[in-house]
Amino acid sequence: MFVTCGLDMPIKVGRGAQEVKIDKALVAEIIYTIQEHGIDVAIFDPLVTMHNTSEIFTATMDPIIREAFAFIANETNISVELAHHTRKKATGQDEFTTADARGSSGIVDAVRAMRVTNQMSKEEANGFGLNELDRFQYFRVTKGKANMTKGGVGDWFKFQSVILPNGDEEQGIPGDDVGVLTAWEPPDLSITLTDDIRSFARKLVLANTNLREHEQSKDWIGKPLAAHMNLNPSDKLDRARLKTVIRQLLAERVLQTERRGTESGRSVNFMRAAQYNQ
Repeated sequence: MFVTCGLDMPIKVGRGAQEVKIDKALVAEIIYTIQEHGIDVAIFDPLVTMHNTSEIFTATMDPIIREAFAFIANETNISVELAHHTRKKATGQDEFTTADARGSSGIVDAVRAMRVTNQMSKEEANGFGLNELDRFQYFRVTKGKANMTKGGVGDWFKFQSVILPNGDEEQGIPGDDVGVLTAWEPPDLSITLTDDIRSFARKLVLANTNLREHEQSKDWIGKPLAAHMNLNPSDKLDRARLKTVIRQLLAERVLQTERRGTESGRSVNFMRAAQYNQ
């Protein structure tokens, strides 16, 4: 692996406000360096520091991508990857897509493929049985633009600490603690909603009208459901499975919620059998 820093070796493949001038001598030097060292993948991070042009115009960004970086990839027969920033999320926006790439859409149009990274959301963490603070360790990579390849739901990755074996145990000196990325598979929380579960849930709320939807309540409906389904409501994954079952029961209109007041004066969601099933 060869690593350079923009402070030590600034790279500006193009300059110009409206009419871009590609630094062909620099591009040729990059090509020579790649070939000399037998490099297979060249990553330029971030894209905004690799030029002195405006990101907002297609007329300026298209030649930066095609006449500089695409030319480098073609001449060297390697993979060239550009790390690019996104704009800030709009109000109510859940995740980033290729449309959120900062600047001109010409950047997206000019590249062969584009991947998008998104941090795990609160809803996703909740669905996976993870604590909200733990979600910042996870992110998902999806194919935002995938020419000549099929798309997909994306791959999950996790940041975790690894102790390097460069310490001295005899002198009590620990190894360096570094962060690394590992592939992560979401837990399988799927549960088949059977007629037995549907029937039990319906009889449950008919017999006890004080069962609630919220998991923090002492009368949470998930507790008796857990006993019936041999799940542990104190276990994070089983708790997530129970919440999935409850959502399915509500979606299928086996159950529904009813907003009522409590003795403390708060208004909360109680569970009841759906109207059309009665």
